[in-house]
Amino acid sequence: MKLELDSGCTERASWRVELPPSAIDAAARGLLAAGMREDASPPGLVCLVDARRTRVLLVRKTGRCQIRVDVDVPRAARRHEAERVVALILRAAQA
Repeated sequence: MKLELDSGCTERASWRVELPPSAIDAAARGLLAAGMREDASPPGLVCLVDARRTRVLLVRKTGRCQIRVDVDVPRAARRHEAERVVALILRAAQA
């Protein structure tokens, strides 16, 4: 699984990785256990946010994971923030 800048994002704030759809619920549980909280989510989508205001959107049907780094994070540090969250997602999805 490779972290990629989301297409069309010019501010380096929106990133994505792909998981098997079957791993989405485990990833969500792991992110909740790591301190993220659930935000309002439409059916089929899990939206989580952490204390740094980084948001994670998990799509159950496709396995897409979008990481939206808060724009208050300095531009040069945004990839690092996304990598931190991806590490949590991958650990959770493998548990």
